[in-house]
Amino acid sequence: MLMAFSDFPSDDAKYWTHEEYLTYLQDYCKKYELDKHIVFNTTVTKVELRADKKTWLVEATSTDGTKHSGVYDGVCVASGNFQTAKVPTFPGIDGFKGELVHASEYKRPDQFEGKNVVVIGLGESGADLAREVASVAKNAYACVRSLPAIIPRLPNYKDPTDAFTFRAHHFAYTTAVSERFGVCYDPRLEKKLWGCGKLSSIAINAVCSGMVFGMFLKLKIYDGVVTRLKHLVTGDYSAGPNSIGNEGEARKNNSMIDVKAEADEAIEEHFEAWHRINAGNYFGGVLRHPLKFLTKNASFMPAIVDGSLQLKASGLEKINATSVTFGSGETVDCDAIVFCTGYKDQFQFFTDPKLQVFPDGNVRNMYRHAIRLDAPNLAFIGWVRPTSGGVPACSEMIARYYAALVAGRCKLPDDVVEQTARMRKFEEAAFAFTPDIKTLVLSQSQYFDSIALDLGCSINPWRHILDPVFLYKMYVGPFLPQAYRLTGPHARPKEAYAYIKRQHGGMFQNYLPESKFTSFMPFAGLMMVLDNLVYSIFGKFVLLPFMADNMPKEITDNDKNYTYGFDIKRRHAHLAELLGKGAKAM
Repeated sequence: MLMAFSDFPSDDAKYWTHEEYLTYLQDYCKKYELDKHIVFNTTVTKVELRADKKTWLVEATSTDGTKHSGVYDGVCVASGNFQTAKVPTFPGIDGFKGELVHASEYKRPDQFEGKNVVVIGLGESGADLAREVASVAKNAYACVRSLPAIIPRLPNYKDPTDAFTFRAHHFAYTTAVSERFGVCYDPRLEKKLWGCGKLSSIAINAVCSGMVFGMFLKLKIYDGVVTRLKHLVTGDYSAGPNSIGNEGEARKNNSMIDVKAEADEAIEEHFEAWHRINAGNYFGGVLRHPLKFLTKNASFMPAIVDGSLQLKASGLEKINATSVTFGSGETVDCDAIVFCTGYKDQFQFFTDPKLQVFPDGNVRNMYRHAIRLDAPNLAFIGWVRPTSGGVPACSEMIARYYAALVAGRCKLPDDVVEQTARMRKFEEAAFAFTPDIKTLVLSQSQYFDSIALDLGCSINPWRHILDPVFLYKMYVGPFLPQAYRLTGPHARPKEAYAYIKRQHGGMFQNYLPESKFTSFMPFAGLMMVLDNLVYSIFGKFVLLPFMADNMPKEITDNDKNYTYGFDIKRRHAHLAELLGKGAKAM
């Protein structure tokens, strides 16, 4: 659903396979007759800014040897950053006698059967790869420098994680970052809610908070009681809106991976410790993932619990001829190292060396991660990654903005350099514990709203004040790009309205009463939505700080069993260093 573009939506609310996504893109091209505008099987060989400093020369070669050349007013690089593998340099790596494999080269786990394997990195791909390798390896280790925040792909065993991305969620932690570190993403968003003033903010938040509270009561009291009674009377946990459902069907949709990761008490115990270690008391432990890279994949957790995968969160210190040494000082035998360490941003087709990499090697030095400021009409689309939300949706929004720029329908702000620096500072503060991941934006809604102010398609909730159900679904339902098709350029108001209206309320639907994790989600969502109302009235948080005060402030002795080789002292030293740079102590 969140992998689709707003002008060609899909109601298929699940994680698509690459085959399914390819089919979607092919159907998209067919619908809008885009094939005639695309040159396939062709490699771009040269991109050069011409002498007039306004236009670009582009040359390319097809697989059949045909040469292509043209002059263009703008260039957009949308090839994605999954091109050139990035392998970090470790002491001793040149003397390693085993296999060195990057995730881009990985096909299946068979090649690691019976071997000692170290997997470096635990993002989305790393989690899947580590789980698969652990199933065949003699010994498997997942090596990271700190514990990533993790949530299951299907938190309610039905909907993908990104279906739980909603405005109140983002509003809570983006505001917390601004207050804690003294920097905001876009000052215009601090003063307005969807383009509205303070009174509007109070009114809209009051309407939505009331509906959320009513939904929460129904969910927790009515649905929860009825479901539990049914289970007690019938002993049947396999049917109904609040159940795992048919196992065969679940496996067909790849949901049983996460069911397994949540349904076992031992695994859930590890989950709870993991979240405590990560959350601490930064700016609201209830938010679960402050200042952390978020891995929306819990499938590896059963392998951690059953011992087939050993997690070493102290990082990799050095590589020896037939072994590796972790940051904790532990040395283990190693036959193969798999690097799930991302990709380099290199663009060799530019003749200007400075354009072959991002400014100072950082995508955040471009306006909104996309628009280069040192070259005319040059954009890079597809590098923005939200902590929760869809990459295609982000790409669509910035593509609309870039198209308007090239067409002359809007222009870069006069203070674009200052805005870019401020956005970079905000994001670097938000992701202080994962500084190497520079593509992330903290909030998809914040990113979209900021672009919408320039593009002229900001959401105006007053247009829908007489339709509280629609307002509720736009506010706490899945965060969708259709909201920016209601008005302004490229508007499709009827289609956008109908699509948003038929969505359900995200985390307030289809939860499992028997799961601690999913039982927590509606409550957390309610707190965040109510906090929006409190903030709009009083100008400060009330509920989330209260929740945070009741969260563990330090790693306890009981948690040390679940630190997986994590260097606690180093972690807290990092926090102290961060707080010493201007953040307020908790």
